[in-house]
Amino acid sequence: MGSRTIDLVSAYPPAVREAMSTGRVTRVAGGVVELVGVALPADIVRQGVAWLQLEDVYVVGFAKGSFAGGICIICREPAMVLRCSTIEALARLTATAIDRKRARQRCARARPNTARSCTWQVTASSLSRTA
Repeated sequence: MGSRTIDLVSAYPPAVREAMSTGRVTRVAGGVVELVGVALPADIVRQGVAWLQLEDVYVVGFAKGSFAGGICIICREPAMVLRCSTIEALARLTATAIDRKRARQRCARARPNTARSCTWQVTASSLSRTA
């Protein structure tokens, strides 16, 4: 795709953002058409959905520090059974990993000569740096 996934930003429609804000796996009632919103014409999206035989769409959001993101799951089988707790845990781990990477980058910019000597400790409530 040519882009770093961590830097991608998407403007989800309000209903999808609301579903993501719960932090739980949530089915998007309008499917791919609602997920895409106004980014593409609905007729084109419906044709693509039919051609690819896509059924249900699920989202789970995450937030950590000053950023938020989400995971979208698009299924080809209707009413697919998902392991929600595993997916939600993955979303939380993803948020922690991104936050940790950004904290390391801030440390490297703030103290370029000593950035490699920084050690990191992840706690349940926050991420803190110890030197």
